[in-house]
Amino acid sequence: REKEQDQAASVEIYRDQAASIEIYRDQAASIEIYRDQAASIEIYRDQAASIEIYRDQAASIKIYRDQAASIEIYRDQAASIKIYRDQAASIEIYRDQAASIKIYRDQAASFEIYRDQAASIEIYRDQAASIEIYRDQAASIEIYRDQAASIKIYRDQAASIKIYRDQAASIEIYRDQAASFEIYRDQAASIKIYRDQAASIKIYRDLQRPSSIV
Repeated sequence: REKEQDQAASVEIYRDQAASIEIYRDQAASIEIYRDQAASIEIYRDQAASIEIYRDQAASIKIYRDQAASIEIYRDQAASIKIYRDQAASIEIYRDQAASIKIYRDQAASFEIYRDQAASIEIYRDQAASIEIYRDQAASIEIYRDQAASIKIYRDQAASIKIYRDQAASIEIYRDQAASFEIYRDQAASIKIYRDQAASIKIYRDLQRPSSIV
């Protein structure tokens, strides 16, 4: 444990783990690490962080300056989470997945990742993103600046979704398909893809009507 000046730190480490915890200046940190994991946690200046890590995982968590982060990691996963400056992030990762999550500056992100998937999620500046990924898929999601995106991906598909600037997108992908989505600037798109198809959808600028495949 390392504690530097100007913070109130409550650190609780439970049985059977090796923990390296570094807490830097000007933050209040409540860290609870439960049994049977190795945790490397670095928290930098000017944030309030509540981190709970549960049993049987190896977690590397880095939280940078000027954000409030609530991170809950549950059993049996390896998680690498990097949160950058000026955002409020609530991240919940459930059992049996490997998740790489990168959140960049100036956004509020609510993430829920459920069991048995590998997810790579990158969210860029100035958007609010609600992403829910359900069981048994591999998802690569990239969301760029200035949009609000609600993305729900259901079971048994591989999805590559890229959403570019200045649009609101609601995307729901259902079971048993492979989907490649690209949505460009200045449109509102509601896309629903149902079972047993392979879909490549490209929506370009200045569209008003929703596009759907049913």
